Amino acid sequence: MFGFRVGSIELTVVSDGTMPLPAEALFPKGKRNEWESAIPRDANGQFVAGLNSLLVRTGNQTIVVDTGASNKAGAPRRAPGELLDNLKSLGVEPGDVDLVILTHGHWDHYGWNTREVNG
Repeated sequence: MFGFRVGSIELTVVSDGTMPLPAEALFPKGKRNEWESAIPRDANGQFVAGLNSLLVRTGNQTIVVDTGASNKAGAPRRAPGELLDNLKSLGVEPGDVDLVILTHGHWDHYGWNTREVNG
């Protein structure tokens, strides 16, 4: 996690964890020799994608931009699901969030929009 300020607004990048993906999935139509040297990969040849959200505190509002992938059953891929714990370490509980903004509708951006409570 790291933070910065823009005027009076406090912004913090908050991790939902990382997820290995086949490097080829990033450029399905690209030629391997064009992207291979630019994509960092782990020992298994997988690209390790960071799953990050942005916490925005304006002074009177708490906003989360993208809610990560979650670790809920039924997700297209199981992610570590660290976002809620990382927000809690910053003093933010789910009920404290006034607004959620999604940059786009992929599963790894809306995973924690909902959660099961007591079941």
